[in-house]
Amino acid sequence: MLVRPPAHRLDRLEQRPAEAGQFVSGDNQPVVLQPPQRLGEHLGADPTDPPAQLAVPQRTVLQRPDHHGVPRVRHDVERQPGRAVREEHVSSVRGNRLVTNCLPNVGGMRIGILGAGNMARGLGGLWTKAGHEVKYSNWSGAGSFADAAAFGDVVLLAIMADGAEDVLTTVDLDGKVLIDCTNSIVQGEWTLATTPSMAERVAELAPGARVVKAFNLCHESVWKRDDPRKLVPMCGDDPAALDAVSGLVKGIGCTPVNAGPLSRASVLEAAAAFVIGLAVGGFDPREALDG
Repeated sequence: MLVRPPAHRLDRLEQRPAEAGQFVSGDNQPVVLQPPQRLGEHLGADPTDPPAQLAVPQRTVLQRPDHHGVPRVRHDVERQPGRAVREEHVSSVRGNRLVTNCLPNVGGMRIGILGAGNMARGLGGLWTKAGHEVKYSNWSGAGSFADAAAFGDVVLLAIMADGAEDVLTTVDLDGKVLIDCTNSIVQGEWTLATTPSMAERVAELAPGARVVKAFNLCHESVWKRDDPRKLVPMCGDDPAALDAVSGLVKGIGCTPVNAGPLSRASVLEAAAAFVIGLAVGGFDPREALDG
């Protein structure tokens, strides 16, 4: 469940000259972040809005030079559409395994979306405008889940959290980058329904996938804007997968923030639950987040 932000944009706040923060990546290497924009810019909600359904949802990150041979996505590098295919050893929480990396260059990515609801259509529409190919799927015939999974170099999981197991156990996601934007939240209590996190449960259900938690902090309406301009925190264990998702984030005018390994996804999910609870209770979450 994601909360609808106000129709007007939040004023951009001046950056503070505080020290850069630091997260630790999946292989225990420090990832240095610039001081983040205030969370209110991407967690803002309007308490007058009705509660949304329980749905599944910039600053440059200083990354390690070792990126396993996968081209980094940079605005100042001209890329031609095409597919960069190479084999690589990927280190993750599941150990070292040999995978075939089929991440395309930034101009021609194919994205399969498991779902065809508001989150799926919002993000899919932005990616289409950015020059990517998108294929939707749902239970009612927009295309089979298996077709969308097979189509995508990157796959977005954008269905209700309680339907994830039925879908993920029937599709082949081996070697795919899988973006999880779901939130598994107990209504009324506004706590996490899946522990330690929905993202880690997704990784268990799709053991061959390279899971990245992202896009779960904003209401679906944010992604229907032509120019959302938001911070997008991401958690994941696979450097190449994080690079691919960073490219998709930048391509729609947003800023990716590497928030650490997938084990930190529970923090992102808890933040969403906290904000949703405030909004449903009639409070403006920005008043708690903005100083």
